Amino acid sequence: MFDLPEYIALKALRNYFHHQSEVQNVLRIKHLDGLAAPTDLLYACLVSEDSCREALQGVASKYRDKTEEAFCEVFKVWGRVIDINPCIFNCVAKVFILLADRGLKGTSKEYNEFVGSFVFETENDYSHFVTGGFSVHPANINQLISSMELLYNEQI
Repeated sequence: MFDLPEYIALKALRNYFHHQSEVQNVLRIKHLDGLAAPTDLLYACLVSEDSCREALQGVASKYRDKTEEAFCEVFKVWGRVIDINPCIFNCVAKVFILLADRGLKGTSKEYNEFVGSFVFETENDYSHFVTGGFSVHPANINQLISSMELLYNEQI
C-alpha cells in the first residue's frame, strides 16, 4: 500500500483529521453539476489548502518528502482548496486491482456492482482511473478556481 501515492496522501490526511484536528477540519462534498465545465467526476471532495499543509507537517520527517510528492501527484489544487475526490476514486481502483491480483474477492452487492463496472470498462477500453480535471478554456481557469473556492465556502 505504501507504494501507492493515493494511499500515502489519504493516510496523511486521515491521520491529521483523526489525531490532530478532529474538531477544526472541514471537508465538503459538493455536486459539480452547477459548474459549466465538463469533468470526469460528478462530485468534488474539498479540503482547505491549510488543512493539507498542516497534515503534511504532521508527517514524520523521514516520510515527509515522499508524502509531499504524493500530495502534488494526486490532489487537485484549486486556489486555496484541494479536491481529494480523484485521489479517493483512483485509490479504490488501485486497491481493487491489488486485491484481485492476489485472488481476494468480496461478496457484497456493492462489490459485485464494482466488479461489473470494472469489467465493462475493461471490455470497452475505458480507463479505470480519473484525472479530476476540467475542460475549460485557459482564459477561464481563474473563474473555475473561484467557483471551487466558493463551493468550499458554501457560497454556491
